[in-house]
Amino acid sequence: EVLNAFGSRIGLPEGWEFVDVVALEEECLEWVPRPVAAVILLFPCTRRIYEARRAQHQALRSGRLSSREDLFFVKQVEDFGNACGTIACLHAIGNCRHVAEMAEGALLETFVREHSDATPEERGRDLLKAEALKGSSDAAATHPAAQTACPARDGP
Repeated sequence: EVLNAFGSRIGLPEGWEFVDVVALEEECLEWVPRPVAAVILLFPCTRRIYEARRAQHQALRSGRLSSREDLFFVKQVEDFGNACGTIACLHAIGNCRHVAEMAEGALLETFVREHSDATPEERGRDLLKAEALKGSSDAAATHPAAQTACPARDGP
């Protein structure tokens, strides 16, 4: 409900939606509408996950690891707050724009095109200034169905 409302506000075309996947067994996956353009995984973060993320971040900064530049990626900057759902939606929709055939003037389509040469960090900072996207995120975050216990930003 929350992800679909947010997706609609930022330009996800009619006919595309987020659905819950209750299990990864083949018979359960048969219930998922087709085609599938992206998957967002929700799981509790553990100390090991935070440690792996920190190591990956250091490897990227040092040049030992590279990323595919044709992927749309936004770094969740501190001032954006606890917006992991927003960032997950931006990544899922932003990397499937060609499949979903987003309208040229859609909020996310415009942001992605305007920031095609920006770094993930720059995109994250500019997301703070993109009032329509930030407003859509804030509306989703304050929806009663979105309220969960927020984990610590830097992990356990």
